Amino acid sequence: MAILLSAVIVAGSILYGSSDLGARLRDLRTSPPVTAVSPAPSPIAAPTTPSAAQLNETDANQKVDVALGAYPVLGKKDAKVTIVEFSDLECPFCEKFDTETFPQLKKEYIDTGKVRFAYRHYILPFHSNAPKAAEAVACANGQGKSWELIEAIFSDQKNITVADLKKKAAAAGLNATRFDRCLDSGEKKSEVDQDQSEGTKAGVTGTPTFFINGKRLVGAQPFSQFQAAIERELAN
Repeated sequence: MAILLSAVIVAGSILYGSSDLGARLRDLRTSPPVTAVSPAPSPIAAPTTPSAAQLNETDANQKVDVALGAYPVLGKKDAKVTIVEFSDLECPFCEKFDTETFPQLKKEYIDTGKVRFAYRHYILPFHSNAPKAAEAVACANGQGKSWELIEAIFSDQKNITVADLKKKAAAAGLNATRFDRCLDSGEKKSEVDQDQSEGTKAGVTGTPTFFINGKRLVGAQPFSQFQAAIERELAN
């Protein structure tokens, strides 16, 4: 009897366990799966910098009030069109404009009294020689030679260390003692910083950037782009 009773109990346990296991399996099949970790949010697209073409198209009819800066302005004071350039002396696109486009612009519009042209600094953070090059031009301006040094720098842009700048200044006819003292002291840094600050306020983000009667034109554009913009202003 004891053996028989034990067998009945064991059989009942097995049947009950099987029933419970089946119920658990059914629950697993019908219950929604549990997620181990929260899903990562969708990545946010990184902001993109507008291209020069996009900026030029957007700003075609927008005007910005831009001061002429500290350097002598080329051209006649009463010229109908004023161009202000923000430039980085170590920027290859600025060099491209200066050597390829500026000579024709000067010949056809500045020298003929239709345009006056002003130069200002805008230093890009990845150009290590540009800050001192800008200060050098400011120092040269104290001796009336800013444009001469700008041209000397752009004509040999690969060599613009402090030592190179001093050689260029001497070759351009500046008083070497005065120039070297000015450049080494950093006394013109605040002047360069002022250009940078005003360029940022005007919406400059890259170089070269031009304001033609306050209307922005970005990049080392071919002469035809400047010609079209200038002629529009002359016709108004």
